[in-house]
Amino acid sequence: MIGLNSKSIPLKSISMDDDGTFETRERKLMYVGMTRATERLYLTADGTPSKFISDINPKFLKHDENTLMSNFYSITQENFSFKEKLTDVYSAEEKVRQWIINELIENYKYPEKLLDVEYQVNNFSKIGYVDVVVSIYRNNIRTPYIFIEVKRQEAGIINYLEQLKSYMSTAATCKYGLATDGVDLLFINSDLEVIEDMPSFKASMLPSSLENYCYVDLRSNVNHKFMRDYNNISELIFENEEVSELKDMKKLNVFSGIAAEDPILLNSTIDEQFYIPQIWTQKNSANYMIKVKGDSMINANINDGDLVVIRQQNTANNYEIVAVDLDGNTTLKRFVKMGDTILLMPENPNYEPINVTETQMSILGVAVGVVKSINI
Repeated sequence: MIGLNSKSIPLKSISMDDDGTFETRERKLMYVGMTRATERLYLTADGTPSKFISDINPKFLKHDENTLMSNFYSITQENFSFKEKLTDVYSAEEKVRQWIINELIENYKYPEKLLDVEYQVNNFSKIGYVDVVVSIYRNNIRTPYIFIEVKRQEAGIINYLEQLKSYMSTAATCKYGLATDGVDLLFINSDLEVIEDMPSFKASMLPSSLENYCYVDLRSNVNHKFMRDYNNISELIFENEEVSELKDMKKLNVFSGIAAEDPILLNSTIDEQFYIPQIWTQKNSANYMIKVKGDSMINANINDGDLVVIRQQNTANNYEIVAVDLDGNTTLKRFVKMGDTILLMPENPNYEPINVTETQMSILGVAVGVVKSINI
């Protein structure tokens, strides 16, 4: 739906009624149009958006399909964070900052103890103050990880991008930056390149660097518990295993963005690398890992956030779990071939099978194992 501008909807200039009937009719028209979407709904505006958009619960509105950030919404002053450090709680800029802080906590899952405001940096001969900083722990030392510069709504961010870049250049540990005015978002990495989003919180960002995992072998349904030191990811500590059998490690690239629900675009960027024992994979096979989004495979013990080990191949046997490409989108489903028809079956009764032909899909690989994070 395009052109949802404040001057276009509601179009009060063509109405003479003052009883609200026309505005109610316009609102219903827009909402009926929204219900026509079957997969995704895009709302666009140039200039000031229609007030009908701001009436929608912001939790249902994402700024962009590639980011976790919701559209701007107001935080009441009694719920402001870091009140003791704020100089002007009534400023328009503070409203944007409090929205960002709440998004970091609610959608990106960062604990408030890792956040701070007015973070001082030595910017050449001058002292600067970063509006919001996200810190993490490396070797149990707290270091800045994300710098965020905020401006009042609709102030524009291009003119402030250089300031963000200069702040990031003063902190070697700062890997990501965000500039926003509550309307536009601009994410950059440590190479000052524009990216789609910034990372969400991981337990490894806290002082302890040990992570607990369980590997589920989908072929034998055998579980192997192990620990990994995030600062030395190539060495694993195993529970009740013969270390001599598991000393040879295989490094797998981890990709994010495969859907265990409706198909979505697969992010081809390597998110991280993960080592597992070679004995857990087929000899001489090409393998990679994918971080799952969604819950359509929960009855196969594959949950949101799990890392699925994929053996790269373009064929599959009936009832194997496969990573599939559907016109540039990817999904994880159970492969069932019935004559000329292929059913991509979910493992959750809340989802419908996807009915395709061989020409409509291509197999990216077969799932052979799942790595699950364990909270101790």
